[in-house]
Amino acid sequence: MSIKNKYDLIMFGATGFTGKLVCEYINSKYSDSLNWAIAGRNRDKLDNVSNELGLSVPTIDLDSNNESHVENVLKQTRLILTTVGPYQLYGNEIIKKCAELGVHYVDLSGEPGWMYLMNEHKAQAQQSGAKIVHSCGFDSIPSDLGVLFLQNEAKNKYGKPYANVKCRVRSMKGEFSGGTAASLRATLGSLKTNPEMFNILVDPFTLCEGFKGPDQPVDNKPYYDEVPLAPKCNSMFPKVSWHWGKVAGSVEFFLSTGLPNRNDTTFCVRRVTSVLSSFRSAGRKAPAPIA
Repeated sequence: MSIKNKYDLIMFGATGFTGKLVCEYINSKYSDSLNWAIAGRNRDKLDNVSNELGLSVPTIDLDSNNESHVENVLKQTRLILTTVGPYQLYGNEIIKKCAELGVHYVDLSGEPGWMYLMNEHKAQAQQSGAKIVHSCGFDSIPSDLGVLFLQNEAKNKYGKPYANVKCRVRSMKGEFSGGTAASLRATLGSLKTNPEMFNILVDPFTLCEGFKGPDQPVDNKPYYDEVPLAPKCNSMFPKVSWHWGKVAGSVEFFLSTGLPNRNDTTFCVRRVTSVLSSFRSAGRKAPAPIA
């Protein structure tokens, strides 16, 4: 077995709240079909998580800010899944090396400014074959797939996609994790050192690589329906629906806002829309998922 194919997947961040949930899921669903390992910055904590979850997988020390350390770990796997944020603090070397080495990458980033900056590795990733996939968590996946499903149904039923889509959250369990709060603090800190980042964050199409769609609703305030939502609506969101974008040309849908203070979701949906549209316009199929 070559060192490059030693693992199918390395899960980085196994000792965190979300990381433990991911490990538990992988172990319950894919333990017999995946050759995987868990990684983190503290071996003792990794061993504790492994014992707690009953894992029978190797543990790997990984300092994500040490370039040579990151490279040595990535050379052992086909894919790294990381839940370690803020990504703008702990993800730079990993993205860089994944792009260089052709290692696939998955995260649950909610940091659109950082994702914009990571486009600098696009050419390298295309050359190496690395697939870089951001924001694979709540609430990006429900929004992304939900809008895609809705618009496909609209085309099947009416022959064209909806011009506007509204999203409502009737109830929600849980709260912001420590990682989400840390990402917000890191983003605010980056604005102090790099004020130009503000223009990136306020551009609704900042992740669309030059594409500019129609004007989007202002996403720093709620929009109110003409009639109240159902009585069972969570009191956190009375009468509020978040309005999602408009159609323009071959681009079929845009999202303008998600949950309160979670604009990263909207960037992701616009990004995916523009990419899919570019493939359709060129008569090409969308990229296949990682095999």
